[in-house]
Amino acid sequence: MVQTREERLAYFKKRYKEKREELLKKARERKKKHYIKNKEEYLAKQRKARQSPKYKAYKRDVDARPETKKKQNVRGHTRRNKPKTNTCANCGGNGTEFHHISYKPPVSVELCKNCHNTEHKELETYRQPVYKARDLK
Repeated sequence: MVQTREERLAYFKKRYKEKREELLKKARERKKKHYIKNKEEYLAKQRKARQSPKYKAYKRDVDARPETKKKQNVRGHTRRNKPKTNTCANCGGNGTEFHHISYKPPVSVELCKNCHNTEHKELETYRQPVYKARDLK
């Protein structure tokens, strides 16, 4: 019973489609067992990588970037000082997200997804804000 290459490929593709979930489950189990068996080696490798000068320089540079500091400051400001109202400042709709007008000092407005996208499109073309000034308290 000699099969051609195409016949074997067709057989394995059909078998894979039929038993895909089972095969993936077995693969996950094998990976998990391997990780449990070699956990100390994996952790040692991670610790060693974190001690490398290259990784330390990367972390130092990321933390020192001004935009990182600005974003951290704004995130903290919006969480601490301005509770989320879930109403759009422009149309009054629900499901809002913060639009940051300024990072220093942190000023943000709650806009729905549609108004937020419109705001960014307007900023790209005309540099004119779309939101109403009444919510900039």
